[in-house]
Amino acid sequence: MALGDMGRRISDSLAKTIKGTRDVVSSTMEVTRNNLVDGLRATRDVAREASGLAGDAVVGAIHAANQAGSEIGSATKGAVIGVIRGVGEVTTVMQGILSDTIRAAIRGASEVGGDVAAVARQAAEGVLTAAGTESGCACPYRAEVSRLRESN
Repeated sequence: MALGDMGRRISDSLAKTIKGTRDVVSSTMEVTRNNLVDGLRATRDVAREASGLAGDAVVGAIHAANQAGSEIGSATKGAVIGVIRGVGEVTTVMQGILSDTIRAAIRGASEVGGDVAAVARQAAEGVLTAAGTESGCACPYRAEVSRLRESN
């Protein structure tokens, strides 16, 4: 499946950034968040466009990591956190966006021949990481994540 404008923009930005960094998660998170916020603010119907742009952003990050020879699981986790933070800056992050984002990560891993199970795990970790820290996330698991963090 071809990348949309958001995916290409993130892929192009990350392809340059990932090669020279050791912290793929943070770099991917920031590039994804920044581009997604810009994209969402430019759209008229944020609620309708959020899932599509979020999914395209994650797939673009996976493609960039693959092209750079980087580990796609870390890029996936960073992209998912960036998506949740970016969407949270513009609107409320709802459960549908979370599941659409994980499905997009799985699709992206499949497109580049990556380890789908590892990417799914990293995407889920990204959701839980962001859901446990983001006040704009309407994730039903947020309280549970907070309790788990406090017990560790």
